[in-house]
Amino acid sequence: MVFNFDGCIREVPGISVDCFTKHKFDECSTFFLSHCHSDHMTGLFDGFLSNFQSNKKLKLFCTVVSEIILRNMASIDGIDATAVLDQTVTKMMFDQEYDLDIDGFQVKVTAIKAKHCTGSCMFLFKTECSNVLYTGDFRHLPHQLKFISALRGFRKKNIPLDTIYVDTTFLLGSTKNSLPTINKTIRCIIREIKKFSRKYPKGIVLIIRPANLGSELMIRELARVFNTKIHVEDKLCELYKDIDYVRPFLTNDPSETFIHFCKQGDISAKDSETCEIHPTALSFASNDARKVQEEVDRMVMSATLRNT
Repeated sequence: MVFNFDGCIREVPGISVDCFTKHKFDECSTFFLSHCHSDHMTGLFDGFLSNFQSNKKLKLFCTVVSEIILRNMASIDGIDATAVLDQTVTKMMFDQEYDLDIDGFQVKVTAIKAKHCTGSCMFLFKTECSNVLYTGDFRHLPHQLKFISALRGFRKKNIPLDTIYVDTTFLLGSTKNSLPTINKTIRCIIREIKKFSRKYPKGIVLIIRPANLGSELMIRELARVFNTKIHVEDKLCELYKDIDYVRPFLTNDPSETFIHFCKQGDISAKDSETCEIHPTALSFASNDARKVQEEVDRMVMSATLRNT
């Protein structure tokens, strides 16, 4: 069965997942957030702030890291959400089962690492009648599934799943067999930077960031391989300030490094040879995906060298 997801897990009444639109607060008091990308948290701050005063039963379940990101996001945007988050959020540990009573309905919930962006998770809901998996955005490869302990039961047999809610953003004919893995993409970016740096030892690299979250592995690998911090804007440093496995690799001082990981137009390089890299999955969803794939076979990203 395929349908447009509206936040409802039909097998678990009274909850909403990754959907915080106004009418949801009339129907639900228990909410789940899989990760902190804007398309999965529309209305979250507005909804909780405006409804909490009239409904003290509001609850929000997310991972420990997502809760940290939420607080930093609110602070950056000047939103006073501390008190509401303190009283509504349950911080979930990965692979730990939580017993919930949702208006008399009993359900066990587990947050499973989704490998999408920092803090991201899938949710496994177990009731007396069914086992339901909500994937959200995820990056698991097929061979990795057997290592997800929450999906393995007694004697390591797979838990039967009655329903799976799958995010199908890139489940398109044009992307079939064309999307590279994140590791392959990072390797190709590293190769292009090395090639550029040999030709222009004093050149700079501009990596146009596709989103605020989700490139943590790329940041860490670039910092490690080139033995340098990665320059990002003040806002991103603030967003990651409490994330120990990312923040040490970042700097908000552009003079400290030759690699800049910023939004389009945030860095000017008028007097330097520049390598500009645009890592984006959107190219693979275009109608011209075959031509894109031919380019990917050579470098896996759009990289242009220009003298300015």
